[in-house]
Parts: sequence; structure tokens; C-alpha cells
Amino acid sequence: MNYERLLVATFGAREGLADSLRFPVFLSSLSDDAVEALKETHKRLPKRFTRYVDEYDAMLADEVRGDYRYDFRVLLIPQAGPRTEADVAMRFVGLEDLPEEQRGQLEEVRTIVRDRHVP
Repeated sequence: MNYERLLVATFGAREGLADSLRFPVFLSSLSDDAVEALKETHKRLPKRFTRYVDEYDAMLADEVRGDYRYDFRVLLIPQAGPRTEADVAMRFVGLEDLPEEQRGQLEEVRTIVRDRHVP
């Protein structure tokens, strides 16, 4: 729930806080233990991921990043695979499941699949 939207929807735009507050308002609190748990979780995130998020955030316009409606959410799904940078985990999808934009990119990407059966 977005408090600002609810406030404006209930009482009108005149009662909104977005124009007078320059920091987010959270209606919950975290215990000291929860804060420490979040910090520990953040430390365990892959460096490539945190670097990607930092670079993505830096390329956003200030108007977008500062807008209270902007939200960046990511769901990380571990994929088993080799632990070297040269290797990559892959997910196979059907051509019909791809958006038109991604279908056009297929000409740029090639994958060779070698079946190997291990008894």
C-alpha cells in the first residue's frame, strides 16, 4: 500500500505529503536484530548483482529515481551450474513465449546444445 496515494484518494490532493516531504515515510520499524540480518544478507549478494543494480540506478534520471512511485524489485533465483565466470547457467524457453523484441535478438545469439546421456 502506498500511503501517499491512499491519503490523496481519501482526502484529496491538497492533503498530500509528496510536495512537502523529501524523504520516504515508512509505517513500520525494524528491530536492531532485523537491521543486522538485512546487512548480513546484503553482504552475501553476488558482487556482479550489486554492481549491476548500482549501475542501473546511476543511469536513471533524477526525476525517475526521486519519484515516490518508482520502485525497483528483483527476484533472485539461484541456478545450479559451474562456479566459473566463463560458464553460464541457461534456461530454455519456447520461441512462442518470447516477446517480439526478444525474437528479433535471436539472430545475434547462438547456442549449441550437445546432448550427453549419463547412465
